[in-house]
Amino acid sequence: MPYLKAPEVSVSDWLQGGSVKLSDLRGKYVLLHFFQQNCPGCFLSSLPITEYIHKKYGGDKLEVIGISSRFEEYEVNTKKNTEDFLKSGKLTDHVIESIKGYGQEEKFLKKDGRYSIEITHRIGWDDGPSKAPSKTLSDYREDRFVTPYECLIDDKGRIILSDPHLSADVTFHHLISKITGIEVDFA
Repeated sequence: MPYLKAPEVSVSDWLQGGSVKLSDLRGKYVLLHFFQQNCPGCFLSSLPITEYIHKKYGGDKLEVIGISSRFEEYEVNTKKNTEDFLKSGKLTDHVIESIKGYGQEEKFLKKDGRYSIEITHRIGWDDGPSKAPSKTLSDYREDRFVTPYECLIDDKGRIILSDPHLSADVTFHHLISKITGIEVDFA
C-alpha cells in the first residue's frame, strides 16, 4: 500500500490524548499502530517500542497514535479492557500467561501482574459492528487482519511504510531519526 492516501482515523472514542484527525496533522509524520487487548505480541513488542518512539521522537515532526482494535475474541478485546489497561496496567490472563511463557515477566510485569510500561501516547478505541472487524483497521487492512500492525504516514498524509512489526526494524528507527533530527539511541 505504499504512497496511498491514508484513510481518516474513524475511531468511536478517544481514550487517551484527546481526539485528532489525520488531516489536522498534515506537516507531521504519523506512526499509527493497531493492537488488541488479547495480543501477546502487542505487549511484548509493539506497545513498548511505539511508546519508546513517542517519548524519544514524538513532537513537532512525529505523532504516535495507537488504535485499540478487534477482529477476534470480541469478549476480551473490549473498550472496558482497554480503559482498564490504560488506567491501571491491567492485562488479560492470556497476555500475562504469554509474557510468563516467554520468560519476560521481569521486564514487562509488576509484582501484582500489571503491565510495567506506562503508555502515554494518544489511544483511540476502534469499535466495529458486533462480531465484525474494527472500522479503521478494516480501512487500513482490507486483505487480512493482524495485530500488531503499524503504518508510517508522511507529512502529506500518504502511507509510506506498513508492516506488522515496522517499529521493531532498526532501519525504521534510522528513518525516524532523519525525519525528527534526533539521534538514534538503542540504550
